[in-house]
Amino acid sequence: MNSQPPRILFIEDQMDLRQIYKDVFKREGFSIQLAEDGLSGLAMAQAAKPDLILLDLMLPKMSGLSLLEKLRASEETRDIPVVVFSAAADTDLMQKAFQLGAKECLTKALNPPKYIVQRVRDVLERVAAVAKPAPADQPLFIRVDPSTPEGAALFSKAGLSSGAPCPACQAPIAVELLPDQTRSDGHWFFAHLICSSCRKSF
Repeated sequence: MNSQPPRILFIEDQMDLRQIYKDVFKREGFSIQLAEDGLSGLAMAQAAKPDLILLDLMLPKMSGLSLLEKLRASEETRDIPVVVFSAAADTDLMQKAFQLGAKECLTKALNPPKYIVQRVRDVLERVAAVAKPAPADQPLFIRVDPSTPEGAALFSKAGLSSGAPCPACQAPIAVELLPDQTRSDGHWFFAHLICSSCRKSF
């Protein structure tokens, strides 16, 4: 059993917020590193390989979206889960962040620190669950890429804007595959769209 605390990298340019979240995450049993701009945040992510990055979008020296794009372009950092944490509730920015692989997009003003900590825990649990092979009778979850024609068509058929997050909690929408035990030849599944966090079906 791994007894090491989860390692979080918080990239945020406001010093007071860095200190607040450092204290909150430490009290909740996390190990946390801090970066004050995009360039130093990228360097720390590459060096430390944290378990999760909590990322502001409006950063000096390199924007959060540019940083996220660089993380995803590198084999060393592409699998680090990223939770975007922004002052601006900008739908276009959030959409771009999801397209670049962000696991969650949260608005600072609407979410108190303890809620952010819980969402980070939820993301880490989801990532750990996906990393484990699922038993044959358990559902599987597949992330939908809305930039592909197939992904866009899937969202359209469900009456959703292409790549839109869950309207209830803003988490990404995924495809849940449920094993079809009525077929004996090969591996068959029923599929439907579901929120990756609150499990709302679409």
